[in-house]
Amino acid sequence: MKLYVIGNPIKHSMSPQIHNMWLKFHKINAHYDVLEIKESNLPELVEKMRKDELIGFNITLPYKTVILKYIDQLDESANISGSVNTVYKYKNRIFGGNTDGIGFVKTLEKDLPRRLKIKNFFIIGSGGASRGIVFSLCKKNIGKILLTNRSVQNARLLIEDVKKKIGFNKIYLHSWENKYIPEEFNMVVNTTSVGLKKGEDIDINFDNLRKTSIIYDIIYNPLETEFLKKANSKHLNTFNGISMLVRQAAVSFKLWFGVEINEKLLNLTKQKLIKLLNE
Repeated sequence: MKLYVIGNPIKHSMSPQIHNMWLKFHKINAHYDVLEIKESNLPELVEKMRKDELIGFNITLPYKTVILKYIDQLDESANISGSVNTVYKYKNRIFGGNTDGIGFVKTLEKDLPRRLKIKNFFIIGSGGASRGIVFSLCKKNIGKILLTNRSVQNARLLIEDVKKKIGFNKIYLHSWENKYIPEEFNMVVNTTSVGLKKGEDIDINFDNLRKTSIIYDIIYNPLETEFLKKANSKHLNTFNGISMLVRQAAVSFKLWFGVEINEKLLNLTKQKLIKLLNE
């Protein structure tokens, strides 16, 4: 049986290395692969799931919101965020879920040093990954969120959705043209794809931030984007997207197979990925 991660582009994805390691470990007869597709191919994939020819699939750019019209139902995570990154079958219905936000929050809880107290978040981007992250954060005991995005309309839509759907009102718009981050925001998160290509960078100024601030890029390949390099030059705490990738993958794996990936296997997986990316 097959599983995929779909997107365009998709060749950079490390998801097959993660899931095939776990499938082998748990002796599950299935294989996970990348699949670069056009939107017109989405109905065919969903139909294969109906016929049990496909177990499920993960979704990355640019289909996290496009997929909504092709599936039967959204679970709570996807319904609230309005974005899907995992498609699975439950009681003969095709469901969409969002594990991005859960993976990100788990990373904050499990992988960041305990001494770093995070309250105020500066979020860059308002796409599918951002939606999952923002909605999951707003359910936690956080201070406030400042959101910036090249498209002001998309940023405002996300802010309105958060206020309407879960009643979190401490989320504000930050002008894309204003490159300075206010000092009270002690975690900065890049949720965009800027940085996947060599030399790409986000024009943001870190000068106002305290040295205890965390700069987080959800990109994991490369391990150090230009965004993180710039933050490192300012001696700020930096983290890439490896932990989030592995933790959101674990949630997807459980949706497909009902199997929990333990912390030991999660850490071994992260070490393997880092080794591969450093080769």
